[in-house]
Amino acid sequence: MNYLNHNSLFDYQGIHHLSDDVPMFPIGEGWQISLFNLATYPKGTKLFEIETIGAIVTFLTNKKSDSLESDIWNEKNLYSAIYVDDLINLFDLEFISGITPITQYRYDLNQFNKMLKNGFKLNKNGDIDTFAKFQDGSTKKHTIVKPKIEKYVCDYLGEDWNEDYRQELISEYESDNKHFIEIFDGIEITEKGFAKYLELSQHFDMPESISDLVEPLISIEYYDAAIREVSVLFEDRIKRFHNTNLMGWRLIDYHIKKCIEANGMNNNAGIKVYRQELRTANSFIRNEFMHNRVDVNKENFNAILFRQSNLFRLMEQAFIKLLE
Repeated sequence: MNYLNHNSLFDYQGIHHLSDDVPMFPIGEGWQISLFNLATYPKGTKLFEIETIGAIVTFLTNKKSDSLESDIWNEKNLYSAIYVDDLINLFDLEFISGITPITQYRYDLNQFNKMLKNGFKLNKNGDIDTFAKFQDGSTKKHTIVKPKIEKYVCDYLGEDWNEDYRQELISEYESDNKHFIEIFDGIEITEKGFAKYLELSQHFDMPESISDLVEPLISIEYYDAAIREVSVLFEDRIKRFHNTNLMGWRLIDYHIKKCIEANGMNNNAGIKVYRQELRTANSFIRNEFMHNRVDVNKENFNAILFRQSNLFRLMEQAFIKLLE
């Protein structure tokens, strides 16, 4: 399975309603792809919601979403972006915990209440007035109307409101109409979800360069040594390509800088995904196996090698682009 379900790293332009300055884009669409994305991080890692735009939630690893620290959008942080529909599917399959599917009414009401929590005040009608200020000094008022359940029910059912059947109408609206989510204290892959991730990552094709390197080690079950060798291969390839002695994140940042320059200074969604995959592999695979003897079984080894094989193909795409 190629977890980037688009043709090319540099062709992937992201999502049309998201601006280029967002820190991360979804690596693909579908619950399998999203499960793979979440499994980038070590087992037990929590991801905290920091922003929801349209149908996409951006998460930050191991940092509370209500943090007021100025570095919450720092490019050195590790992010994930997941489609809401995929999160709901993963939750329904019991592969993740930490979300509650809700109706649009409940979601909009939550957003309204967040505005009140952030200091906005109710007007005399119980709504919120906001004011946009323009460069010429003029202002324009925009009123955020407090969501009312009756309107959502009528729009959904295509019927006029009937107070005599209030509870029945609301129940019908809420019964099968939960396409939004509420996140309280971060999301996490469950044991069942991690088992499914391992299952999905057992069968894949290794690039020849990796296969030649690890097959002798696999034959004698030196799995940690094989992962270590592939990690060295990545770093060596990038260092040789750029003729530099940089290492770790500094090497990655230099490599990505050159990718952006080769792409017409366009730091597109594909490059952001590639950068994130390089950095997480460096943090959670390379560093772990380079500095420790790790007891890893065949199943977990395959899952790591699956990730390394996909990342190797992205690296080859980047080299081709850089040589153009």
